[in-house]
Order: sequence, then structure tokens, then C-alpha cells
Amino acid sequence: MKEKLQLFFSKITRLISNEDVSFKIYLVAAIVALLTIGLFGVFPGLKTVYENYKLVLEMKNTNVMLTKKIQDLETAKSSLDNVGNNVLYLKNSLPANFDIQNYMVIFVFAAGNADLVVDRFTPYDNQGNAVDILVNLIGNGDLYRLISNLESINRVSEVQDIRVKKAEAYNEITLKVRTFIMEKLSSDK
Repeated sequence: MKEKLQLFFSKITRLISNEDVSFKIYLVAAIVALLTIGLFGVFPGLKTVYENYKLVLEMKNTNVMLTKKIQDLETAKSSLDNVGNNVLYLKNSLPANFDIQNYMVIFVFAAGNADLVVDRFTPYDNQGNAVDILVNLIGNGDLYRLISNLESINRVSEVQDIRVKKAEAYNEITLKVRTFIMEKLSSDK
């Protein structure tokens, strides 16, 4: 058995000492070493660099967004500074509380003063601090006078759309109005 083992080792030694075979063995060993270093050394490093690149892009986008927000805040601040002198007028034009029924009654009177009759008054959307209202009016009244009367109402409202349909006997007017809920604070009363 010892002789067989010695014979086996001598054959392997001769095989390894052959230049062609040893070159192939060293070449395979070098390729395996490079693949091992590449997979376990370079690949994780490249993966980390790529993830950091994504993070840098996200941070850049966040900085651009924050810069835009700062500019928006500065614009809003300058607008508030410009309006600051008119706060007294705004406080005087706000109602003590917001009630859609009261607004409807005031709206009907404003339309009546413009020689128009309110056919339908429908609140259709409530968006936080504003209520959208669809108003159908009929009559041959003055539309400019109606808008003037609406501007003088003790509410902050915005007429978003006006449609006039001319009929033989009277006009049909459809208004989309957004009225803002801006109740006075108890300290402002």
C-alpha cells in the first residue's frame, strides 16, 4: 500500500512539473483567484458606490425641492406683508360664523337687487376651508350688478364660472361660486 501511495505521488509530481500542465494549473488558479476577489471584493464595493450615487441623487432632488419651498415661502411672506395693512378690512368683512343657509339668504337678496331670481342653490363640494356652490338664476336682470352685489356681501367668495343662456322670455344664468370658510376667532370679535 505504501508503494502504491508513493507511486501515486510520484506520478502527480511528474505531472505538475510538466510546463504545459503546470501553466494550465496556474492559469486556472489565477482565474479562480480573480473571480473570487472580483465577486467578494470588487462587486460589493461597486454596489455600495451605486447605492451611494442613488442616495446623492435623492438628496440633490430634496435640496432642489426644499429650495423651491423656501422661495414659495418667501413669496407668500412678501404677499402677506403687502396684505398686512388690509387685515382690518378683511376682519370687518368676515361673518361671525359660517352658515350655508345664511349665505343662501344673503345671496338671494343680492340676486333680487339685480332683478334676478335664484332657481337653485346647490352646495356640491366641501374642500376643507371652502364650499363650492352651483347657483342657477333666471330673469332679465343686470349681471354686472349681480357681481357687484356679490362682492359687497359680508363673505369672501370667488365666482369661478358664469354661463348665460339667452331664452325668449328671460335669461338663465349658472354661477359656480366658491365661498371660503374664514370664521373669526373669539379674540377677534
